[in-house]
Amino acid sequence: MDGKTIKITNFKLNIFRNLLEQSLIVDNQLMLEFTDEIIKSASFSSTRSFIKLWTIPLVNLLAGETKENVLELDVIPKEKIHFPTFNFYILKGDLFNRYLSVHNTDTVDLEFVLHEIKGKYQAANITITGKSENNSPLVTTFTLTTEEMITNKIDDYTEIIKECTPNSSMIEFTLTSNQIQEIKRLIKKLHKATSDNTAFLTFTINFQLNKVTVNDKVFSIDFLLAQELNKKSANTEILSFNILKSDFIVTGNHTFSLFTNDVEEKVILGAKFANGIIWCLSAKVSEKTLNLDDSAMDATIDSLNLSEYVID
Repeated sequence: MDGKTIKITNFKLNIFRNLLEQSLIVDNQLMLEFTDEIIKSASFSSTRSFIKLWTIPLVNLLAGETKENVLELDVIPKEKIHFPTFNFYILKGDLFNRYLSVHNTDTVDLEFVLHEIKGKYQAANITITGKSENNSPLVTTFTLTTEEMITNKIDDYTEIIKECTPNSSMIEFTLTSNQIQEIKRLIKKLHKATSDNTAFLTFTINFQLNKVTVNDKVFSIDFLLAQELNKKSANTEILSFNILKSDFIVTGNHTFSLFTNDVEEKVILGAKFANGIIWCLSAKVSEKTLNLDDSAMDATIDSLNLSEYVID
């Protein structure tokens, strides 16, 4: 199986790391698709009720040169690079993130060795050429994971992108990063205030009052919405749904637009981040449809180490 080598120069490593960290808060396995137009990544929660997808145009990760041949991060490269689409798998993403952290420059050069497997390309290793903390020339190589080792594989991103794309029948409202942090702090401090607390958050949208209420069995908090709600397909003045607390915690600390309706059993959250777009897809749950017992869900929430996700 012959290897094919491709090179990507002046790659903005810090932005790439920021996006990878968005995946790592959901799952330690990393799964990406590189094309010469766009990079995509999807991660699944341990409960399989949540998907986080991020996409970023490749050009937004490349620095260009000015007329004076000075490399600038906000300059688009003059020449487009071309390479075949390939998959990129990491079994232990936390180790890979530490591997990236030893490079201390805004841009690096990447080199991938690709193998063709059943008509598709897969990266076998990645070499990064950059500089160390002390500005010394540094070259590192990391062996990537084979597809067989990954438990949540995606053969085609088309269906996931379709599922994460809001449709015209959905109502939209926004929760700011501060509001999302406030909810997470309440979960952190109060989730175990009662032994029979729910594993999910209930969101209640009041169209007449233009507000959303978020609650469990212990707390209830109201947020007045900055923009007037478009009722769209809702048949009543109230729309209510539940999503797992563990899913809400790993969405990220961003301002999210939330999309849902009273028909579909999903909630879509969208945010702009690091020149890319993050989409989260969370399944609606209820006490009847939730098949995990309370102890299992408490263990899931505890395993997240809430201190890492909450800004006090």
